[in-house]
Amino acid sequence: MTDRTDMDLGSDEFDLTPDDDIHLSINGYRLIREINQGGQAIIFLAVQESTGRKVALKLVPGGPLAASRERRLMEKEVRILAALDHPNIVSVIDKGTTADGSSYFVLEYVHGQTLSEYVDSFYKRSKPRTLTADRTELVKLFARICEAVNAAHLRGIVHRDLKPANIIVDSHGEPHILDFGLARSPVHMREGLEDANQSDSGQFIGSLQWASPEQAEGVISKVDIRSDVYSLGVVLFEMLTGEFPYDVFGTLNEVLDNIINTPPSPPSKVVREQWNELEAEAKKDYGKFTNPISAPLDQVLLKALAKSREDRFQSAGEMARALNLALAEDARGPSPRKRLIEVGLIAGLAALVVGVVVTSWLSNATTEPMAQDIPVSLALPYGTFGYRIEGDQVVFMFDPREYNTVRVADDSISQLDQVGEITDVNMAGPFNQWTTHLPEWSFERISPLRFELRKDLELFAGRSRWPFKFVVNGTVWVGAPRNAVNKEVVVEDPSTYNLIFMNPEAPPGAFSEEMRKYQNQIEQHWPGQGGNLAVDEEGRFHFTYVHIPTQRQQQKLDPLQGIPLTSLDLSQSRIADFSPLRFMNTLEKIILPDATYEYLFNDFHRAVDREDFDAALAELNQFIQGLDTVPAFKRLYSLLRNGVLYMQSMQRSPDQVPPGARSYSGRYYGFIPLMKTWDEARGYADAHGAVLATVRGPDHQDWLVQEFGIPSAGRTVWIGGTDEQVEGSWGWLSGDSWYFENWTGQEPNNGDGNENALAMAWNGWWFDYQQNGVELPMIVEWIGKPVAGKNEPEPTPAP
Repeated sequence: MTDRTDMDLGSDEFDLTPDDDIHLSINGYRLIREINQGGQAIIFLAVQESTGRKVALKLVPGGPLAASRERRLMEKEVRILAALDHPNIVSVIDKGTTADGSSYFVLEYVHGQTLSEYVDSFYKRSKPRTLTADRTELVKLFARICEAVNAAHLRGIVHRDLKPANIIVDSHGEPHILDFGLARSPVHMREGLEDANQSDSGQFIGSLQWASPEQAEGVISKVDIRSDVYSLGVVLFEMLTGEFPYDVFGTLNEVLDNIINTPPSPPSKVVREQWNELEAEAKKDYGKFTNPISAPLDQVLLKALAKSREDRFQSAGEMARALNLALAEDARGPSPRKRLIEVGLIAGLAALVVGVVVTSWLSNATTEPMAQDIPVSLALPYGTFGYRIEGDQVVFMFDPREYNTVRVADDSISQLDQVGEITDVNMAGPFNQWTTHLPEWSFERISPLRFELRKDLELFAGRSRWPFKFVVNGTVWVGAPRNAVNKEVVVEDPSTYNLIFMNPEAPPGAFSEEMRKYQNQIEQHWPGQGGNLAVDEEGRFHFTYVHIPTQRQQQKLDPLQGIPLTSLDLSQSRIADFSPLRFMNTLEKIILPDATYEYLFNDFHRAVDREDFDAALAELNQFIQGLDTVPAFKRLYSLLRNGVLYMQSMQRSPDQVPPGARSYSGRYYGFIPLMKTWDEARGYADAHGAVLATVRGPDHQDWLVQEFGIPSAGRTVWIGGTDEQVEGSWGWLSGDSWYFENWTGQEPNNGDGNENALAMAWNGWWFDYQQNGVELPMIVEWIGKPVAGKNEPEPTPAP
């Protein structure tokens, strides 16, 4: 076996408590704590002092621990990583030598879970039907892993140690391949980093459980990219079944023999046997078994695990394509002709009911006549789609005959005529946070093939252009055809461009020279995003980063430098580095996606959960360094800091109102940054002399939004319910309406079923969650007056 350091750059496997013994800075990198140590190197979590971002620093100590071979292997790993410019392969940032002669290199720090941990979490979410859980999410993730490995294969690089511990899934759900320390590139033999004579030595390189037959044989000259394919097959087999393809826990000779000679069973058979064993053990019939692993998926696994290299996929990219084809075959419904017959029958029945003969537009235009309906074009300029101007109104129009390619919610490309019957059409854009089902943006069907939505032009005042898409049946995104004049380019989604509403009533000031300059600045780096910069009546700038579907590669915020933004919505982004915003002292509001928030504050919440308040405050202080001049981040910092101080006070004096609690109409409120289910949150509040906050009207709700929602940078929080004395049916007695989604009953706090698990988004929207299905922070309420005390929370800066 080869002794080396496994580079786990993101797992929680290691204790990440700050190490008081580390007070080192290496060439501009401040060492925070040791992540791992092996026979050749030590890996530290570090901070790049010039930018404040977290990095991983791998140090090969000088002196007798650093033989020339280890240094050359480190140089090899650096060169391999530098050559692999791929978003799902950890990237190298820098390398150098310390004053004592130790070598180091700096890597992107990936915060997340190992693949094994991610898969465990997936199956925990699938309980109690774990064995029959749909594995599509896992297979899609694994196909992206294959695509990343293929980036190395295209350059002739063999990883030779692919296993779950060397794959990190970040908080956005994206995989990252780590540790190319054992990788082999075409130049290694020439440069003597591997001796050809080792092919006869029987030396094993890799990790045994995931090794290929040729690795098990110890013949290095046979190990090539197809060996990686085999290891990938073992990893996927383990992901889908929870087992290895054969016994890997016996003696060394037994394991080697199994790898070389024992053919694996089809994974669907393994899962079927697990089901039978479960029923036998429980002495219970669980009913019909639906196997989640299809025959096409079986075929992919068995081909990847072929004992002969020639019988496997010849690259990871070929395996990825086979997996995507298998998923497409699994998802494929009835044949087009059968669908056509079914739709025709439905349409025929509808015609009998209403007395109108309508031929479905879903018919294939080359074999069936198109339905007769309102003409497709209604006084629109050539190449303009989606809207027309009528006086002081804009009429948005959707006609399925104008569109072809669509993107489905699962991120796949499809054809509109494969969608089925269109039951509803909505409009989504930055003006409604790309929400897919708001009633006020829902279209009216005015004929069998025409949907319209009328809006007053004054609604779009101050904005020269509005990007938007149609959303069909809640999950299908339809944008501009390729020949549209009014389209907005979205680089990662060229099949469904955004449509652009060009506002003819926009005043000259709405597209001033300054606005044009900033939009061009954004467009140069993020094509298609310039239209998402808006200026309000007071000349304040607001930007919404939009990507439909969610993009896979993290973006950097450098294109926004120098723009005096007042608000920034990043809820659909994948941002991890906020240092480009450190001089934006105009930014009053920022919205972060949950994954980014988790990335930033995971260590903070772990400290809060174990009630290590000093560690939690230390994490907050580290976060705010360099960002303390940005009002939005300062408000977030104050909100979380105050929450920690409330918890400290509640721990010491559970029956007293903490000092600094926020007051509204004689009651006191606080944001508690403790991630709990609704039942747990209610129990925590009860045990500390509080209750989950009750909303007492629209003004009170607005106050909660301003006091806690906006400062939270987009968090959704648990609250206790509403006051039934001031609420009516789906609204307040005052006539103000509720804003809600995911509702399962008429009243949010009727105590019936799960309706009492009420959560409030940062903007006042309400969600009716399953009580134990999600963990959120909470807003609590006290009756009484706060006591004076030390460490009193500071006022949250007003916007």
